[in-house]
Amino acid sequence: MISILTPARGRFDQTKSVIESTYQLADYPDEVEMIFRVDEDDPDLTPRIGELKRYPNIKWLVGDKMEGYASLDVMVNQMCAESNGDLLLTWGNDAWFVDQGWDSQYSKWKADDIAVVQIAKDDKNGLATQFPLITRRVYDILGHYCLHTSIDDYISWVGIRAGCNYYSDVRVRHDHTEGDYIAEEKELRVSGEYDGGIGIRTSFWMLENQKKIAEDAMNLTIPEGHHRGADFEMLKIRQSGDYRLCEFYGWKTLPWSWDD
Repeated sequence: MISILTPARGRFDQTKSVIESTYQLADYPDEVEMIFRVDEDDPDLTPRIGELKRYPNIKWLVGDKMEGYASLDVMVNQMCAESNGDLLLTWGNDAWFVDQGWDSQYSKWKADDIAVVQIAKDDKNGLATQFPLITRRVYDILGHYCLHTSIDDYISWVGIRAGCNYYSDVRVRHDHTEGDYIAEEKELRVSGEYDGGIGIRTSFWMLENQKKIAEDAMNLTIPEGHHRGADFEMLKIRQSGDYRLCEFYGWKTLPWSWDD
C-alpha cells in the first residue's frame, strides 16, 4: 500500500479533483491510502470533508493550524503516525499524477528497502526534490518524515547524504497556485510583521538543521554498514562531533558561520 500524505487548506473543488484523479489513474486503487491534515478553522475545506468520505481509504486529520506553513513538518509527521502504507509519499492538493499506473511505477521499492524516491526530473518544474517518497523502513529508523518545514528538501538531502536517493519515472503536474498560507504571508509582509518565507528557507541551511540532516543520514547508513566514501566521512564527523560538512561536500559558501 502507498500512503499519500497531504497537508491541505481551502481549495475544496481542487482537492476533490486531486482525489478523483489519484484513484482513477492508479492501477491498484484499493492499495492507495490518502491522508489529509486540515485546519479546524478552515472555512472552505473542513466543513465539507463529509462530501469526500465516499472515496476508499481516506483519512482526515483535523487539528489546530499551529503556525501554518511553518508547521508543515509537524503535520506531515502526524499523518505518518496514522498511515498504513509500505511507502509514504508527501503530496499537495495542487498536484496531479500525469500517467495511468503511477502507483505501479513505485512497485520496485518495498517496505524493507532503505530508499528516498523522487519523481521524474521535469524541465517544467525544475526541482528534482518535489514530492519525495520514503519507505516504511526509513520512517521506522528515523521515527519521523522530516524535521523542517521544507519537507521535500529535508528528506531529499537526507537521502542524498545517506546514498539512498533514487529517481522514479512518475510524472506530476504541479499547479503551484496561491493558497491561504501564501496569501496570509503576503498580508504580513505588507504590515511588516512577516518573519517567514525567506527566513524559513534560510533556516534550512542553518547549522542546527544541517546537524539534524546529518544525524538522520547517518541513522540510515549505519544499520546497513554503508560506510563508503562520504558515508564513512560522515561517520567520523558524527563520532567527533564536528559537523563542518562543507569541506568534502564541496560547499564553499553557506549563509551561516560554523562558529555560530
